[in-house]
Amino acid sequence: MTLEELGRRAVNCKHWRWMEGMAWFEPPNGAPDNDGDCGRLGSLWTDADFGSPAYPDLSDPATLGCLLALVREAWPAGEATTNVHANYSPERGHYRQWSCYYCTGGDWRQALADTEAEALVAALEAAP
Repeated sequence: MTLEELGRRAVNCKHWRWMEGMAWFEPPNGAPDNDGDCGRLGSLWTDADFGSPAYPDLSDPATLGCLLALVREAWPAGEATTNVHANYSPERGHYRQWSCYYCTGGDWRQALADTEAEALVAALEAAP
């Protein structure tokens, strides 16, 4: 899955919102101080400032931190965290797998993925 596809999945989540400090690609027409290709969210931006083409840059550390904050807001019963695990399987050999642990209020669950960003997006998608 590409970062663009993953970013678009994130934007489609019920609990998604743009936060100050997030980096984005494909900004809306007329965005100030930008060359038409990427930027960083300032304090004056809101969800309404972005058209459908905008998606977060999930390779950016600050944007990942904001995504974690959104997961924690969506699952407030416990402090959601991420972790990376070293795994092995005969099919894949040695590989790393990321998890996002979150509390539903009744039990702890985890979203597993190949990247931290994908695990966070999966946890956000699972939120009621």
